[in-house]
Formats: sequence, C-alpha cells, structure tokens
Amino acid sequence: MTEPTSTKPHTSTIDALRAADGSLDRAAVRTILPYGDAFLFVDRVTQLVDHKLEAVFRIPDSAPYLDGHFRGLPIMPGALMSEAFAQAGAILVRYHLELAGDPRPNTDIDIVGHHVESARFLKPALPGDLLHFQVSLRTMSRHAARLEGKAMVGPRTVGKMRVVVAIMTRQALQQEIQQLRADG
Repeated sequence: MTEPTSTKPHTSTIDALRAADGSLDRAAVRTILPYGDAFLFVDRVTQLVDHKLEAVFRIPDSAPYLDGHFRGLPIMPGALMSEAFAQAGAILVRYHLELAGDPRPNTDIDIVGHHVESARFLKPALPGDLLHFQVSLRTMSRHAARLEGKAMVGPRTVGKMRVVVAIMTRQALQQEIQQLRADG
C-alpha cells in the first residue's frame, strides 16, 4: 500500500449528501454504508476532508449488547467500539475512492474488515456517552486501506485503533461467501 495521494478538487456523491455545515447526518450515513439501524454505529460525520474524518455515536441508554455486557454494569464492548471506528473509516475510504476517480460505483464496493493491527481500550465508554472518533487514512491501494485513530468521550481518550480494511466488489464478496458455504 502507498500513501494516499493528494486529490484535486472534485465533487463526490458523498459531498452531495452533506448538510450546509459540511456534516453528514444519520440518513446520509445510511446511504453510504450498507448497514441497518441495528448495526449502525455512526450517528453523524462532523468532519470529512481528504484523509481525515471525525464522527460521533451516542451510546444508547439501553441496547441488547449493553444489557449483557456486563449485567448490572453496562459498558460499550470494545469489539463494537472497534466496529464503530471501522464504519467511520469505511466512509473515509469510500470518499477517498470517489475523489481519486475510482470508476467502480459505490453500490458495487464493500469495505470489509481485514485485520486489526492494534486496539487498546483505555477507559470504559458508558451508556449515554457520546463517542467521538478521529480517523486518519494512512495508506491505501485499490484493494485495501490502513486506518488509524482514536475514540474519545469528552476530553478523555477511551480507545486507540489501527485497522486494515479490504476493498472488494460486491460480486467478489458474494463469491467468497458462497465458497465458504460450499466448503462447509
């Protein structure tokens, strides 16, 4: 993978979804990411520029994953905090693909987790907390991207992550899933 290159001024389909202040609301995020509400961990993108994104997610007061983690003492699971980070990063990767002029349509591309290089959960994130994600695109190729950043609640850093996501066509992902099912 190489360093992401600077991009020339270009309007993307993601830019067309922005509010007047440049943000992307939850409806816009749903348009960009192929997730249903039950598994969408980005409420709003507050900043999106070339290789950086900031997004927020309000941890609900009650959700099935909180009720069981831990009973009587709900804490946002680190795995879901990493998922939220990766979802925010997927928006950044899609934006960068558009700005770079990638000819593949957004609906034909899936951004899927490849591996977590590192994840540290430094402090708990609790129901009602507003998680603030800062994501940077470190390197990118046609097939993968390396993301790095942190999750914060107010001024405190609650997590730091480095992840690699794969950039796949929907057809390639479907073929891989079919092969896994066939292999049993």
